Amino acid sequence: MHNESTVQATREKPLPNSVPENTNRSPLHDAASNGDETAVEALLAAGADRNARESMHGNTPLHEAAWKGYSRCVKVLCSLPKVAAPIGGGGKAESAKIKSVLQETKGALHSALLGTRNYGGFSALHLAAQNGHNQSCREILLAGADPDVQNNYGDTPLHTACRYGHAGAIRILLSAKCDFERINLNGDTPLHIACAMGRRKLTRILLEAGCKQDTKNAQ
Repeated sequence: MHNESTVQATREKPLPNSVPENTNRSPLHDAASNGDETAVEALLAAGADRNARESMHGNTPLHEAAWKGYSRCVKVLCSLPKVAAPIGGGGKAESAKIKSVLQETKGALHSALLGTRNYGGFSALHLAAQNGHNQSCREILLAGADPDVQNNYGDTPLHTACRYGHAGAIRILLSAKCDFERINLNGDTPLHIACAMGRRKLTRILLEAGCKQDTKNAQ
């Protein structure tokens, strides 16, 4: 196995404190990054694109809010847009059918938003787990996000939480029935990561959850 302390330095680099110009950030990005729930709600009501990406990291506004742990903004950004009643004279049955189709379409778009990965392959759930933002993790999972989404290294949010030592995020992901045996590109399970990083508490949590002790990685 690679030295995890070395690997950690090259993976999941934090966002810089200063943001260069011309990164295509929208007002919604800024509102989410600042934790301004009222502004986020107003911008969405005005039609702001919650799927917009800034050009430095490929983050959506949801990534920005999740990274900083602004769980109220996360909840708003994760919420499924309301489906307006169809206008027309086709009768109740036809109106119900149209509304159902619209709901399914918006549901698909919603799932795509929750699973959107930035240029490093990180979903909003990865970023919340990386920084130990428990409530943001809960909101994203409650909205229907896939707990086993993998980044460019094959890491799931559980791998990430283990690498950064966040027991609360790990318990939340386990309660969401994540696949704790999923391997990354190095063949590591989350248990490999926890052990390599010397995280005894996390190792105990994973073993109590039923993680296999004898899985071999690619080394």
